[in-house]
Amino acid sequence: MLEHIAKGFLQMNLENKFEQKTAKLEVEEHKTTLPNDLKYITQIVVEIDNKYYPMRATTNPYHNGVCDLKLLVPCPTCKYEYSISPSGVVTTNMGTGTIVISYLANPVDENGDLLIPDDETLKEALTHYVLYKYWMTKYMMKEEGSESRMQFHLKMWSTLSKKSMNLNLPTIDGLENIKNINNHLVPRSNRYSQLFQTLNNQENVGF
Repeated sequence: MLEHIAKGFLQMNLENKFEQKTAKLEVEEHKTTLPNDLKYITQIVVEIDNKYYPMRATTNPYHNGVCDLKLLVPCPTCKYEYSISPSGVVTTNMGTGTIVISYLANPVDENGDLLIPDDETLKEALTHYVLYKYWMTKYMMKEEGSESRMQFHLKMWSTLSKKSMNLNLPTIDGLENIKNINNHLVPRSNRYSQLFQTLNNQENVGF
């Protein structure tokens, strides 16, 4: 049952309930591996002498082969770059060092179990998802009357899971940040390199 609850919750992709996390990764021979609980990457920086420099996703088509192409001439004007393979391997244009990744992950407790938000609609939706899975198993075993029960719980899951998406709505503080980010006469085009530190500051429009 717990497995079905976790699967149902993960299907909903409640981005507003993700946990912001950071992880230090050691790069060896240009490679390292992403954290297992990663959902979305916010930003990657390289740590050098206790200072942090943003890394950019590479546009170099030969980047993933940097360890194999020994004769590839390095670009003297290129900054720190990375690419990520579908298997979660990070390739950087520096041989060794430390990178820090900021990312979003599903919240878990000290035992690694998912933390489900305390929302009645969400809990009811997950209940119907578990019952749908249960009756689907019975339906596959040709049990009489199982199809109607399976379809009922599937319909309830579909309806209630959509209502639970209200959990993705931004908070008042989140709306304030959105307002400050968008209400600008002068575009903010360099906040990535500043690690987004002042992205939500109000613009000084006094003349």
